[in-house]
Amino acid sequence: GTTTFKTIKYSGYGADTISNVSLPIGEYNVKFTHSGSWNFVVYFGGHLSYDDLAVNEIGKVSYIYRIKSTQFQPIENCYFNITDADGYWTITIEAI
Repeated sequence: GTTTFKTIKYSGYGADTISNVSLPIGEYNVKFTHSGSWNFVVYFGGHLSYDDLAVNEIGKVSYIYRIKSTQFQPIENCYFNITDADGYWTITIEAI
């Protein structure tokens, strides 16, 4: 049988860290929303051994960031570090 990926959604308010993010081999759209009026900064870390700036926007945000893993570089034990947020936010991960 075929295994399908179930969409993952995180939500919160202000600065936070989402840890232990692991995804099967494939491609993913990560949609970020933010309801605040100031800067919204999110880093994606642990994949490829460095932190990648996923989002750096001001105000209300609806932004899509793409993640791709391969059999040689799976996404395991990664994290999203929300370093700056002054409102509610969501992170939704969907397989492409």
